[in-house]
Amino acid sequence: MKLTSKNLTITYVVFFMLLLALLLAGIVIQRIEANRAHHMDLAANSVKMTANEISRMIGEKRRLLHIFSNYESELINAINTNPGDEEAQERLNQRVLSYFPDGFAFALADSDGFLLYDDLSGAVGELCQLKINEFAAGKSNLIQIHPNPDQYHFEIMVTTSRQDGLVFFVSFQTTLLQNLLRISHRHQHQLILLNTEKPNLIEITEEGNRYELQLENPTLTEEMAQRILARQNVPGTLWELVDIGAPATFNGFEKEVISQAGWVFLVFFISSMFMVGLILRGKTHRLRAEHALLAAKDQLEIEVASQTQQLRARKELAETTLASISEGVITTNAQGVVTALNHTAQALTGWGAKHALDCLLADILNLSDETTGAPVDLPLGQCLTADEITKLDNRPLILTQSDGKTTRIVQLSVAVINGERNKNAGNVLVVRDITEAQHMAQRISWQATHDALTGLINRLEFERRLQTAMELAHTDDAEHVLMYLDLDQFKVVNDTCGHIAGDELLRQLTQMLLEIARRTDVVARLGGDEFAILLEYCPQQQAVVLAEEIRLSVRNFRFTWDNKPFTIGVSIGVVPFNARYHDLTQILSAADSACYAAKEGGRNRVHVYSEEDEIIEQRYGEMQWVSRIRHALDEGRFLLYCQKIQPIRSNSNSSFHLEILLRMEQEDGQMMLPGAFIPAAERYGLMIDLDRFVISDTLQWMESCPPLDDGFVSINLSAQSITDPGFLEVLESQLESSGVDPCRLLFEVTETATISNLSKAQQFIERIKSLGCRFALDDFGTGMSSFAYLKHLPVDYLKIDGEFVRDIASDPVDFAMVKAINEVAQIMGMDTIAEYVEDGITLAMLKEIGIGYGQGYAIAKPEPLSNFYCALSSGNTRALP
Repeated sequence: MKLTSKNLTITYVVFFMLLLALLLAGIVIQRIEANRAHHMDLAANSVKMTANEISRMIGEKRRLLHIFSNYESELINAINTNPGDEEAQERLNQRVLSYFPDGFAFALADSDGFLLYDDLSGAVGELCQLKINEFAAGKSNLIQIHPNPDQYHFEIMVTTSRQDGLVFFVSFQTTLLQNLLRISHRHQHQLILLNTEKPNLIEITEEGNRYELQLENPTLTEEMAQRILARQNVPGTLWELVDIGAPATFNGFEKEVISQAGWVFLVFFISSMFMVGLILRGKTHRLRAEHALLAAKDQLEIEVASQTQQLRARKELAETTLASISEGVITTNAQGVVTALNHTAQALTGWGAKHALDCLLADILNLSDETTGAPVDLPLGQCLTADEITKLDNRPLILTQSDGKTTRIVQLSVAVINGERNKNAGNVLVVRDITEAQHMAQRISWQATHDALTGLINRLEFERRLQTAMELAHTDDAEHVLMYLDLDQFKVVNDTCGHIAGDELLRQLTQMLLEIARRTDVVARLGGDEFAILLEYCPQQQAVVLAEEIRLSVRNFRFTWDNKPFTIGVSIGVVPFNARYHDLTQILSAADSACYAAKEGGRNRVHVYSEEDEIIEQRYGEMQWVSRIRHALDEGRFLLYCQKIQPIRSNSNSSFHLEILLRMEQEDGQMMLPGAFIPAAERYGLMIDLDRFVISDTLQWMESCPPLDDGFVSINLSAQSITDPGFLEVLESQLESSGVDPCRLLFEVTETATISNLSKAQQFIERIKSLGCRFALDDFGTGMSSFAYLKHLPVDYLKIDGEFVRDIASDPVDFAMVKAINEVAQIMGMDTIAEYVEDGITLAMLKEIGIGYGQGYAIAKPEPLSNFYCALSSGNTRALP
């Protein structure tokens, strides 16, 4: 029986030890798995928050780049128009540096990805250029890191909205990303940014990028890949963020737990042996076993205390990390009760930790919508759901502090805390203060839509509102009115007192317009001294009354500067518009034409637009001519004609001369006389282009044609050309570089053009005559003081206006005028040329008076210059019919 009892006791002990071993193995596995799950949950939350921070940083850079491209649209357009404009390039460099002090390079490309300008002097890498092309073609807008050993960087690109889809981008070094990884670093964990196109390719760690680290193998090893605790793709990029635990994170803990279990098992084994001995040997052995068990208990308590101390140290580290973060961090439990908040969160909410803890999240976060002001409800007594998190994430909200007065603009980032079995254990909220950024964006938005001098909306914003009013006219069948105001005599104030006085005058007039206009009217400054007022839902009669009130107020206004009083006026064009208008350009063109009609009618008046108005029809006709003239210049449809000028006085030079005439070939092949297109060209500043064309082609023809003995070729110049310094420089350069003898050139300027710009005309004539050219005063006799101005102009010929010449055979007054002009010209050493010589009788009478030269159909008709050739000698010269 004793043997059986002993065997039974041993069997029980062995069975007990097996159960204990299984129990300890289960505990070991459970603790190892719990430890791994804990680390993986922490890693997942860390990776998600860090990835969101990287995405937010990129989003803020892209949003700021959008704001920059809109606000600096004029500067970007200047680079687009003239990529070689160094002044614009320097200004753009300074503006980009002020917006992006942490950027190291930038570039501007067209809508096809072709670089227009970059601050690297064209040293943009092939990978960067390929990325720009893909972005411009819409194939990819994912951000990636370019492996440039010198400047390892990533680029943020946007497409501008106001310059035909230009691509503007800024490059940033990887320091920004390294800092984010460094801030998010946790003990025994490593955050690494990988390339998703090349899996396991290391891009950046908290210690630097792979070029700075000079890694022999820049990819994750198999051993490192096995230690990945969490991974997260960074939205909008080709990056993947991974959290890699140090080997000691698991190995040390596993060894420690296994070691503890082994010790426990060993202790229990030894204790069991002692228990068996005590059972078998008696009370003494049982007492020894009890002492062994007590020792094992003490050892376990020591181990538990050690583990508790380690957990406390980790908690203190986490609290220190939270306190150092610049954003507010709030954690809640599953019931929505605040369990922790850092110092930044306390400052943002106005709640101290003492009062905030154990309160509901909705009690300390008083949120409202930034746009509508409506309260944003947070669920009471529970944690946030996935849908609620989606609505809150990165949305600008107004946070009212505990005093109920102070407000800040914030953004929230929310993450779920997963507990056992992935059960929702609460939330972590990151509160980011974006008040200053929002205010800066609002200021930039205001500056982009308003005039800095007057505070009124600018042309761009006014056209947007006018477009909206036109659409309302279609949907509501409403009638609106557009006023276009152009100040009269404003230039006098600017030229007399300077731009400071002009700016002050514009500010005072702005106040006057705002006081007169209705509260609902939109007043804008379009530029310079031009204003516009949009009167929505306003009948035409009421608009005219308001326009007259404005006109009278401006006329009666007295502006004083340095004790000098000034009086100005305003010309106002009024355009009623309704559903029959479909184009914004149509309305603006009508307003401009109506204002033009008011100026043409004598200034300081109101003109209401009407499609049947003759002045406006003339204006439209001239505007259409501008387009036709430009197309004709571009397509080479301007042709040179010539007409012979024949000596008619017996003692005149026997050589005949040629006057160059201009014709425009229409698209159907018909020739257009200059009287049809010259008025429009003069009004819209195209005469300089036409004069340059005539001079250039005439000089080419003269270079290929022998001289006309002592004769000359006559070229007409407009008033715009003789008053433009740039034209004078080009003309001098052409004359000096051509092979044409300057004495063979005669330039004709009209009497009206010279009298209206006497000093500039005199300087122009003297400079060109110094090269050897001659001058004729065209249309002489049309001015009221022709003879008075004649002595101030060093001209060689007087061309008597044809209106006096054509009727000298039947009108004694015309005969006397022509004779008087010829006598004065001879006294002053000038020769005379008579225009409009249409018949033999007129030619004979001019010869009797003593006129030097004649020109007209009685002598020769105009013909294409290309049909007129000069032989090598004067005897073979082909005479014009």
